[in-house]
Amino acid sequence: MITGNNRIHENYEGGLKMRSQLSNLQLELLKLYSTNLNQDDIIQVKRILARYFAQKAIREADKIWDEKGLSDEFQPAIARA
Repeated sequence: MITGNNRIHENYEGGLKMRSQLSNLQLELLKLYSTNLNQDDIIQVKRILARYFAQKAIREADKIWDEKGLSDEFQPAIARA
């Protein structure tokens, strides 16, 4: 059951009633994709979402990089590993 105001999803597993809140993104995706998609479309949607969030992370990292005045010579230890 999905409700508009409290955004609760009820799931029944093994006779136990479990409740968990859905995020706003999950609710939107449920609305958008209320029909079955083929496997190729699902893969494409996953790729689009992954690319979006990767680009967002890169933009945020670039912003921090610029705010700290780091140069291309700076290489964190994790990047060298």
